[in-house]
Amino acid sequence: MPLLQPLVPKLPASLDLSGKTAIVTGGNAGIGLEVARHFLHLNLSHLILAVRTPAKGEDAKRQLLADPIVAKRTPAPTISVFRLDLTSHASLVDFATRIERETQRLDILVLNAGVYPMKFELAPETKNEVGFQVNHLSNALLAILLLPALQRTGGPAHITVLGSRMATRHTFAKRPLDMTKPVAAHFNDPAHFSWGTHYGDTKYVVQAFWHAMASRMDATRVIVNAICPGQVSTGLGADGQPKWVSLIRPLVNLRGRTPEEGARCVVYAAAAAGLDSHGALVADMEVFPPFPYSETPTGRALEQKIWKETLEAAESLVPGSTSKAGLVRGYT
Repeated sequence: MPLLQPLVPKLPASLDLSGKTAIVTGGNAGIGLEVARHFLHLNLSHLILAVRTPAKGEDAKRQLLADPIVAKRTPAPTISVFRLDLTSHASLVDFATRIERETQRLDILVLNAGVYPMKFELAPETKNEVGFQVNHLSNALLAILLLPALQRTGGPAHITVLGSRMATRHTFAKRPLDMTKPVAAHFNDPAHFSWGTHYGDTKYVVQAFWHAMASRMDATRVIVNAICPGQVSTGLGADGQPKWVSLIRPLVNLRGRTPEEGARCVVYAAAAAGLDSHGALVADMEVFPPFPYSETPTGRALEQKIWKETLEAAESLVPGSTSKAGLVRGYT
């Protein structure tokens, strides 16, 4: 691994988001806040910050409106703060219902929120392991619930989820999942949790799902992709880390990109990347090649299993949601 990461290019000068509406989950801090700022600098008309704690979202809103570039915009952009708890399925439904009721259009969905668990923990409501729940399942369910709104835009709209090249370090090739059990059951077993490999495993599931979704969708209506912003100096994974990791964090931060640089990568994937990014992982503003395991028979079987079980979860949560999203053909 090289000490320094490639420089992040500037965004295309022609990029203009006038008249568009975007949702940024986890938009009150870190990469999410800087994604929101970039969107507003690009003349986004309506920004929706989806945050777990509304008070923090309101603080972020004030900070964004005070930004010198944003403050000069006439008319001023609209910034809304909606509550969203990715550990709660009820919160997902409430959020999607509010979007349907209160927004005229939706052009961009950035699924930025994620976790890097250092210990095994189950989400209180869903009883799923937190990393699997937040990084994959909740993001996927939210996208399915919001897909009809994105499809009405006239396209191409964009869905961009935070992926990671750490997915290439997944453990599934060496220790295949028991295909007779749900994928969630694998993550919900503490015997399968290791903080060093867990994040990569969840991100592999993320990539598999979005690849499966893309193969069943028309990219001229909605482009779906994942983005790896590279190593960014944020607080992700800082809580509960082993002492030796905290000792080398200054070196990690030295190599890390700033949140603004990481956000630039995200904005590229969510607003500028073309049809070639559909279903792919974008890294350093380039389309990353498919993971080798995903092209093996066992990898393809796992992708189909992840897809099928995620759509079953969507149907259980909101009956009819998959057909409303136009995904029924890929359900069986």
